[in-house]
Amino acid sequence: MMSSESTHRPRLWPSLLIAAILAIVVPVLWLSSDDPIGLHLIFAPVYIPVAFGVFWPAIIAFRRWTSPTRGPWLPRHKAATIVFLASVPFCVLILRMEIKTAIFERAEELRGKRESELHAKEHEAATSAAEEALAARGPLGFTEPLKPAEATAIAGYIYGHPEMSPEELLRISELYQDPTVMYDLARRKSCPPQALRILYEKAVEQTRAAPFAPLNYVDDTLTAIAGHPNTPPEVLGKLLTLDSSVRAVQNARGVVLENPHVPKPEKIAYMRTMCGSSKKEVHLVDELRFAASDVDAPPELLECLAGKQYVRYYVASNPKAPIAVLERLTQPDVDASTQKVAQENIAKQGVGKQ
Repeated sequence: MMSSESTHRPRLWPSLLIAAILAIVVPVLWLSSDDPIGLHLIFAPVYIPVAFGVFWPAIIAFRRWTSPTRGPWLPRHKAATIVFLASVPFCVLILRMEIKTAIFERAEELRGKRESELHAKEHEAATSAAEEALAARGPLGFTEPLKPAEATAIAGYIYGHPEMSPEELLRISELYQDPTVMYDLARRKSCPPQALRILYEKAVEQTRAAPFAPLNYVDDTLTAIAGHPNTPPEVLGKLLTLDSSVRAVQNARGVVLENPHVPKPEKIAYMRTMCGSSKKEVHLVDELRFAASDVDAPPELLECLAGKQYVRYYVASNPKAPIAVLERLTQPDVDASTQKVAQENIAKQGVGKQ
């Protein structure tokens, strides 16, 4: 009889396996649901045993109550009951922690929403006050340091009034040093040379005074100055010689090279730093490409750049490239498009000499 009963007992290992899988998968999914980095997974060694203490007794109870013949009370039933009772306090503790976390997150969400609404109202009030002050005093009626709303209002006035005279723009450049205002001044086509010189000095001073601060509009201001047709040539030359501590100048240099008013000696001196033993710092690819195609590029620079795969095509198309350099670019180890352009350039230079 005892032998018959033991043969009809359900096997223990399937319930252990199923409970173990659920105890691992469910907590891991739960902990990683709102945590893309995965930091919450450090709590998995706590959650997994507690989850097993719930899932395994639940499976044992389910199998017993769904069995046609419930059979005797087995040791596994007693063990499952003990495991479940031991897990209950931890379940309650985890549940309370999750509820507290949810309440805290909801409170933070509401607080953030209220602060956002308050900031929006404050911004609206400040903007309205700045616009009223601008209408009453004009763009020259403010004092530094400008409030954000005041700077935005003045910049908007400059952008929306193309009829402003160069004299007005000069006075604004002398009065304000807010990056937003400076940028809108620098990109005005009618901005006079003296105003651009003042804006350049202020922009460089700001980026040197705070080398690790966000660039804000300072880099855009320097880039606008670099490409402006009214920028004095000496200012363009200074932009090419600024040291690398001025972060905002890197993008401006490439624009300066393309400005037809840049002094030729400064331009050539800067191009010499792009390759060979004269190379001092990292240059943007656009700068190298411009230098490779520029008719003012020194022959030794073109010879050096011809060895760089990503710019040698521009060397091959340069009408002032030395014949020896072009012949080098017609060799089989050079890509077909560069070979073709170099051959055409050699033919054009031969015709020109005739």
